[in-house]
Amino acid sequence: MDVEQRNLWRARWLDSIAELTNLDLQLNMWLDESNTNPHWGYVEFMCCYFDDLILTKGYQRFLEDTWVSVAEYDCLKDWHELLDNYAPPSNDNYDNRAILNDAEWRRIVALGLAAKEQLINLLPPTEAYRLRN
Repeated sequence: MDVEQRNLWRARWLDSIAELTNLDLQLNMWLDESNTNPHWGYVEFMCCYFDDLILTKGYQRFLEDTWVSVAEYDCLKDWHELLDNYAPPSNDNYDNRAILNDAEWRRIVALGLAAKEQLINLLPPTEAYRLRN
């Protein structure tokens, strides 16, 4: 795959990590009843990360293709696994309020925030700015 594809994937990857680790953004956007953009909810955040970025089977492909370094992956692997295994309250993926009030979701977001801070230190400024929110 070419450099342009890699750079686009990484930009989307970093943007998705930024959204999934920002509880204030989630509280403001997921609960805003006037916002009709479907992106601003749990389902779309998860789809953007797992489906759109082709991470449903993990990072192996992106490690092999060197789109993600081992050090970058090491920062995120525990968070990624928790995120992948998360089940919303009552298994209702569309109850944003219940998800945001769920202690497990908040724990995952907090762990993601710590992982994001580690990741920022590994990235060049041209990428790190995407994670600063």
